[in-house]
Amino acid sequence: GDLIFRGRSVTDDSDFYNTGTLKCEGELAFLMDSVLRPQTTGFVNQTNRYVFQEILSEHNSNVPAEKQFKAGIIDVDEATISQLSFNYEHPLDFINTNLIEPYGGYLRIRYEEGVRYLDWVKQYGKAATQPIRFGYNLLDLKKSLVSTDVCTRCIPLGGSDRKVTIKNATGQNGVDYIEDAEAIEYYGEITKTVEFPEVNDPDTL
Repeated sequence: GDLIFRGRSVTDDSDFYNTGTLKCEGELAFLMDSVLRPQTTGFVNQTNRYVFQEILSEHNSNVPAEKQFKAGIIDVDEATISQLSFNYEHPLDFINTNLIEPYGGYLRIRYEEGVRYLDWVKQYGKAATQPIRFGYNLLDLKKSLVSTDVCTRCIPLGGSDRKVTIKNATGQNGVDYIEDAEAIEYYGEITKTVEFPEVNDPDTL
């Protein structure tokens, strides 16, 4: 009698015998079905909690009732945002980029008396006590690794001109990279750069 999943199918594949596989996505995907159009002034010196509520309000005004969310529990630390505005983003993308990444927390869908709430919380609030046993409730397992994604030695680059490195950072002794010895032993030396244009201090980088 407990609701464990609600969402929608995104594929409908079937073969000659009318058997196939369905891939589904959860209700958070509804936040990809609308667009946040630019406002006249945007948000100036408003709190992150207020912006979250306004995102849902804008989303709800552009979708039917079955895709709407009511702002629920918000217990992340309140912070003031000096300037922020919509620019045709999807609500879920905007929330992840401008709220979740800088302020942390998790999005949680919750139902009460048939109303769908979207909570923004520090901790999800539930821990599963059921053990995972292969062949019993874990029926399949697949691990994939794309070698082009592997990096064992990283060179961080800071500043808009990419001239800030970690050579002069504390404890680096003139070395401009950081590495994972265990990964190098397994994969060998694979060097890549990662850019942080907003960072101009070697120690922070």
